[in-house]
Amino acid sequence: MGPKSRVGSCRAQRASLFNPKDFRFQAVWDVTRRKHERATWGVGVFEVDGDIEDANVTQAHISQLVDQARRLRQVSHCMTVLVVSDDPVFLTAFAEWSIKHYLFAWSTRLLVLTYLPLSSLQGLHKLLSSNNGMLILLKSDISSTRFTTETNIIVAIEVINYHTIYWTEDPKAPGGRRLSLSGALDKTVRYLAQGMNFTYTYVRSKSHTFGSKQRNGSWTGMIGMIVREEADFAPGPFTYSPDRAEVVDYSPAVWTDTLKMASGRQQPEIDPWGFLFPFTSLAWIAVLISLLEIFLVLVGLSWLSDSNCKHQMWENDALNLLRIFLQQEAVVDGRSWWWKRVLVGVWILATLVLTKSYAGNLMSLLAVRHIPQPYQSIWDVLSDPSVVMIWHKDSYYEQYLSTVQTGIFREVLELKEEDRLIFRTQSQFSESLHNLVRPGSHVFFDVGVTVINTVAKEFSKTGRCEYFISEKGYLSTPFAMVTKKNNHLFHGMNDK
Repeated sequence: MGPKSRVGSCRAQRASLFNPKDFRFQAVWDVTRRKHERATWGVGVFEVDGDIEDANVTQAHISQLVDQARRLRQVSHCMTVLVVSDDPVFLTAFAEWSIKHYLFAWSTRLLVLTYLPLSSLQGLHKLLSSNNGMLILLKSDISSTRFTTETNIIVAIEVINYHTIYWTEDPKAPGGRRLSLSGALDKTVRYLAQGMNFTYTYVRSKSHTFGSKQRNGSWTGMIGMIVREEADFAPGPFTYSPDRAEVVDYSPAVWTDTLKMASGRQQPEIDPWGFLFPFTSLAWIAVLISLLEIFLVLVGLSWLSDSNCKHQMWENDALNLLRIFLQQEAVVDGRSWWWKRVLVGVWILATLVLTKSYAGNLMSLLAVRHIPQPYQSIWDVLSDPSVVMIWHKDSYYEQYLSTVQTGIFREVLELKEEDRLIFRTQSQFSESLHNLVRPGSHVFFDVGVTVINTVAKEFSKTGRCEYFISEKGYLSTPFAMVTKKNNHLFHGMNDK
């Protein structure tokens, strides 16, 4: 249907525009003259049919629409343009033709109404920024997001450690059984199904992965099922990434998390260097400096008091001070100068206080066994040539490692050449944690909630805490559900 115009009641025309059944590409011009002029207002309506598959025909219709609207503006004193559409292609084309043919003057007011998200409206930026325009993003009514007839939705799911996938008997399902899911994501899917009036069927990908982009441009895992339209949406949860955003639409973020590291917790042991720990390094330095100062004072005063001091065994003074510090027998000549006896006495009192404090702290330290945890960060893992890192297979993080050029994660990728970097799927995490990470030969990297829940499941099985989770996190990213690109489910899910 080509462009057409009609004039009628302003109220009646506006009411018809918001009928969901007639919601096509429409542009409405509300023409109003000066207040002191009478009967000089009207409404012009121009429509372009969005069902035409020929792009050239659509472009020709938009060109005629803009040309007629420009002639209407030329005979109008003040014009308000209302553009209503939910098709990004039409809006972009309309913006280009409007700028190219100088449709809008300085006095023209432009209002664009659409249900599209802001990310789909980049083509309107130049038009709105260079004219007296306003953009209004509409929200669908809850009732409009419900299916009017029974609809079955295919939902892609995958094993994650804080949920359970299992088969249940169902005579109506192919093969007499259907795939089921338990956990928070299943509750989310059931909530959406109730609110949007649809039934659903769970499916899994052949690779049992979340999905990553291959060199040939194809996608694996759940993302691949969405791209190939084998599934309508996937609860995931998926990390945001530019590559994924090109082929799927993201829901609002469910939560944000960081990468965590889990390593095997070693056996408690007594540190052989524990005798140094009662004092800090500064305390040890202060003791040694005090010992040296007292010795120099003794030697200096001896030289000033007795010119024959150089013939005496002054080394005995240094040895006596050291014996006192080590709580060994020390002999001080009774014929020594009074100041010498005073200095030695002061050193004896100071040493007594130090040794009592040292003995008490050492007793406390030896009563508690030390559990060594050598892997506190990625740098610790990179520095140990004997440990292997485990990452999530066919995930956003594997794809990120394959594209990073510099920094610490580039060094992580280079571990693959040394056979120190391997990838496992979610369903293999528990086995890898028990057989590889627990003995201490491997460390496990993944999203914090996955690491914590995987370790918690292992604790439930064994009753022992055999793993250490790092406090430091890496690569903070949001997580969300995904749908097919431009899928009608997208707006309904976002409303819910």
